[in-house]
Amino acid sequence: MSEKRKREQVIKPRKMEKALTRAYRKTPEPSSLAALAEHYLRCEKYGKARKLIEEGLRKYPESQKIRALEQRIKRTDLYGEFLKAHRDITENPNPNPDAYSRLAMLYRRVGDVDKALGACAAGLTEFTDSVRLYLNVAELRLQRYARNFMPKDAIIALANLEKAVSLDETDYAATILLAEFYMAIGAAESAINTLKTLLVSQPEDEHAQQLMDKALEMPHSEEPVEDLLRDVSVRKSMAVDTELLCYFEKCAHAGCNETSRRNVDQDNMREALTLAVESTGARAMAILDPEGGVVATAQTEDDPIETETFAVACKEIHGNTHDCALRMDLGGFETGEIEGPFGYMLVNSVEGWLIGGLTSARPSNRERMRKHLREVAEDCILTAPTVEKSEEPEAPDADDDASDQGA
Repeated sequence: MSEKRKREQVIKPRKMEKALTRAYRKTPEPSSLAALAEHYLRCEKYGKARKLIEEGLRKYPESQKIRALEQRIKRTDLYGEFLKAHRDITENPNPNPDAYSRLAMLYRRVGDVDKALGACAAGLTEFTDSVRLYLNVAELRLQRYARNFMPKDAIIALANLEKAVSLDETDYAATILLAEFYMAIGAAESAINTLKTLLVSQPEDEHAQQLMDKALEMPHSEEPVEDLLRDVSVRKSMAVDTELLCYFEKCAHAGCNETSRRNVDQDNMREALTLAVESTGARAMAILDPEGGVVATAQTEDDPIETETFAVACKEIHGNTHDCALRMDLGGFETGEIEGPFGYMLVNSVEGWLIGGLTSARPSNRERMRKHLREVAEDCILTAPTVEKSEEPEAPDADDDASDQGA
């Protein structure tokens, strides 16, 4: 290769990096940050990529694009450990459950809960008495349950914790986590019985004794555990402050389901949608807030479609798909697509906001459009300032209630 050619190959990435850096500085948005981070990864500048991705996660923690880049950089960092874990399973003539557990925890570290659960399931087919694998499954399910409160996650987590404790009542982590989970959902009696067993073998354990004292102070309910789980899933909050339950808090991060409200500029949204319709060739687009209200719409000039009706259809697609996903244990809604005589409807979700597009494009073009839709939504929503929650109105005095009733 000639020296001129080599210089050209060096200069081109440098020019691209400068252009992407200028674009991010001029318009700091999730899409511009992700484009620069992707460039760093392509050029194998992992240090710069890692630093920028960390900055992106601090600014835009709900950005799927940046989350995907985080998984990518983590996989690069952990490549050697992944390789060793796979070899311990596939090439070792006598694999042990710890190998499957290590692989599951590596997947958990990169944020791939589904593959982590798959590794545990593969291990449990061979090692049906592995306390550690049952505990791993429970932790993974609790992590997801604390985020979106899917009842099935809680039921499976509880079954795996109970199985782990039945195999080894002296396993401290499994027993404490089971007791804390019982307390988190309000099953005080079950928590007390679990802690009694642990305190027999470890009577001087301070944390177990503190949990016992708290459980004894809790109101005792005679409702079945399944009903208590259903109640927690409906109200999307635990029966006790999870910060008091250190093991449960550590494995589940129970507060991560809360999202801040955004003060989004509707004019900016309309402008972004109008440009997106022009650049993608879509017939129409719409953005809805977390309550289902239509915030902005755009459509191709002279297109007869009613954008308000289209927006309502996007809401219905999201609602039906989300409910089915929960029932079938497929996780929460992120993207959806449905075909009709009018074309294809694409729907994306960002922090509870919905952005939908209507198109007749081929599959490859629809995928590009879907990515563009998400970028538009993230740039508009995740860069908007958060809104402080308004204070709850004070409860009326008893005297006021009495006077109202007597009126």
